[in-house]
Amino acid sequence: MLTSQDPRLAGRVAFTYPNFVSYTLARFFVVLSLEMQSVAVGWQVYEITKLPLDLGYVGLAQFLPGFALFLFAGHAADLFDRRKLLMWCYGGFALCSALLLAISWRAPQSVHSIYVVLKYCSESSDVSTGPRAARCCRS
Repeated sequence: MLTSQDPRLAGRVAFTYPNFVSYTLARFFVVLSLEMQSVAVGWQVYEITKLPLDLGYVGLAQFLPGFALFLFAGHAADLFDRRKLLMWCYGGFALCSALLLAISWRAPQSVHSIYVVLKYCSESSDVSTGPRAARCCRS
């Protein structure tokens, strides 16, 4: 019989807490949806421009805001309630996804508006990095 002192259960103890399970599921679905969105945006940008360089600009729009915000994200995680900050960031993800949907329904001829929304989505992701790490690593 397995007991709570059994080393085989050491990695699963956290999943006995309902709040941790909810957080882990939410994080999983956020990452899954952002990855699917990233593939769809890359596909759409390539369909509009037919230029591989523009796919590089998609990656750049998602990557560059991290340099500007990594210090702010950690500072914000210390100053504000981490749970509320994460909810605001997840709301930002939802808003960016809705904006990308509206842009794709409009069938744009230019990709500039997509790059702007991707920048904001990346900023939400970068700001959420600090609170995510701090919430999981609390003792």
